[in-house]
Amino acid sequence: MKIEIKNFINDLEKEVDEKFQKIELVTKKIAFDGFRKIAEETPIETGLSKSSWDVGINIEPVGIGKESSESEAIAIAIKNLKKLDNFKLGGIITYINNVEYLVFVEYGSPKIAATGMVETNIQILENKLNEALNEL
Repeated sequence: MKIEIKNFINDLEKEVDEKFQKIELVTKKIAFDGFRKIAEETPIETGLSKSSWDVGINIEPVGIGKESSESEAIAIAIKNLKKLDNFKLGGIITYINNVEYLVFVEYGSPKIAATGMVETNIQILENKLNEALNEL
């Protein structure tokens, strides 16, 4: 009887560990996809706003960019995404872009139409994460 309980506990611990690893992997993938999509949808004129996207794990990222071509801006965003490899469950993923005029690109102004790229994609990410967690 004692051995059966010990085996049950070991099996249960293994199953819980596997679930946590799956949740962590799904969270990383969804965060990666969301960051990539937001960066891709950022309008480009000088490349500054696109290359200023940054991601932080348990810290506030700095979001420093430079004027660059679209391909250079995407390369910078992909480099910043590598930080997601360090994500562990319970951590906080933060996207940031410190370009001052980006708020007008997102929400619009009298002279600029709103894109809603961040808000729309965050909602999509939340839905995907909830769906994925419900499947586990």
